[in-house]
Amino acid sequence: MGGCTDTRTRALRFLSRREYSEKELVRKLISVGIDESDAEAEVARLKSENLVNDTRFVQALLSVRKKRGYGPVKISRELAMRGVDETLIAEYVQFSSDSWYELVVEVARRKYLGKPVEDIRERGKRANFLKSRGFTSSHIKHALNN
Repeated sequence: MGGCTDTRTRALRFLSRREYSEKELVRKLISVGIDESDAEAEVARLKSENLVNDTRFVQALLSVRKKRGYGPVKISRELAMRGVDETLIAEYVQFSSDSWYELVVEVARRKYLGKPVEDIRERGKRANFLKSRGFTSSHIKHALNN
């Protein structure tokens, strides 16, 4: 495909819509026909200009996913799939943070409208729902007991 300006134009077009991790942007550029070395070089330039920033990407994705009621397991998995370094994920997605316990209670309250758990079957259904949202067993236990 085209040269440096085409690569930059495409990269900036992608970035104008949303944040991307470095690796994700490289993959995206390659998927539209940009040569791998050109894609990597352009993403490195964009990184040096702070137009691509994995920390900012993690913060943005974390904020959006938390607002949608997703837990740390699901968010961590998504970040890893998007090519974010594990140490950066661990820094921002702290499983033991009080905010996750608050969020899981809120998600359960919204889903079940504050109705108490009637029986063991209902408790299992709720636990499975919260697990599918990406919460740990500790978070789920907390939500079901509150």
